[in-house]
Parts: sequence; C-alpha cells; structure tokens
Amino acid sequence: TKTFRQSFETAMSARPDFIDGFEWDEANEGDYLQPSVYNSFTIQRLCRSYMDSIKGREPTPSDGDDTSVPNLVVSHRRILSLGERLDVEILNIPDGAWKSPLEVQLVLKNADGKTVKTFDRTSMDPAKLADVTFSVPTEDFPDEILLRPCVKVRDAKGAESLFEDGLPCVILRATWNINRKCVKTP
Repeated sequence: TKTFRQSFETAMSARPDFIDGFEWDEANEGDYLQPSVYNSFTIQRLCRSYMDSIKGREPTPSDGDDTSVPNLVVSHRRILSLGERLDVEILNIPDGAWKSPLEVQLVLKNADGKTVKTFDRTSMDPAKLADVTFSVPTEDFPDEILLRPCVKVRDAKGAESLFEDGLPCVILRATWNINRKCVKTP
C-alpha cells in the first residue's frame, strides 16, 4: 500500500481536478507499470479514507464491516526467493470505530503451523492512517516452503485477537521468481 499511498499523496499535492489511475491488468497488456495489487477492497478503503480527509468528514466504517475488528490491512509479497527480504506491512485505515490504541504483533508460522519467528509488539493509533512494517531476510528460513503470517491484536483493555485463517501464505522458492505481486488483505 505504500506505493499507492505515496503516489496518491503526491498527486493530491498538485491539487488535481481528477486522478486517472491504472487498471489491474495493465502489465499483461504491456502499456503500463505492473501494479502490485492482488485482491480485496484495500484500495477502495484507502480512497474512501483519503476522500473523508479531503472533504473534512469524520471517518466511518464501510457498509457491512464488523466494527469489533480493527480496520487493518496485511500486505506482503506472495512469492519470494531465498535471499529476498520479507516485508509484512500492517496498515491501519481509520474508520472511526476504534478509539483506543492497539498493539499489533506479527508471528510467522511454517506449513506445519510451528512458529518460526515472532516480532515485537508495536503500538498503533487507530485514528491515524499509518503502517508498521515487519522485515526479515528469507535466508533465515532455508528449510521452509512457505510462511503463514499471523497477526495478534491487543486492545487497550488487554483483550487479544488472533488473525491467521484466511491470510495468504508467503511461498518461498529456492531459486528464481518473477512474481512481484503483493497480496493485501483487510
């Protein structure tokens, strides 16, 4: 989401009348840069957040959102070769439903469900559009074929939730990889 956010914020600094974005499959048509978009409504959520800010509106949850779950997006490359760095971004998109600070923690599990890496907890302000990115070199996992990201979220009252089912895994290849796409999962 960093590339989209930086591009959008740069475009908005020029005070444009409109912004002409790209469609998702331009890379295969050969007439635009390959977007790093995989699925979901992440970009829609970001555009909504930016428009709320631009128009001076208070953020609100999207229709159908479960407001008991913070509006976080987990992003990472889908396939990596050993030697590449794994960056897992957790982005908070303010929606007004959460007021108290959150603590987020990333845990990486292998194909068998065994924890292979646990990152330190970090605090996030649910009122701010901001991210935290956890990084680790893939060569730390030479015996693994995939890594499953799991996100632990602790609220201000100490209640903890674990989000792991439904998050795409990171496939690790020993050699080449031409897939540069990122998955973004709200």
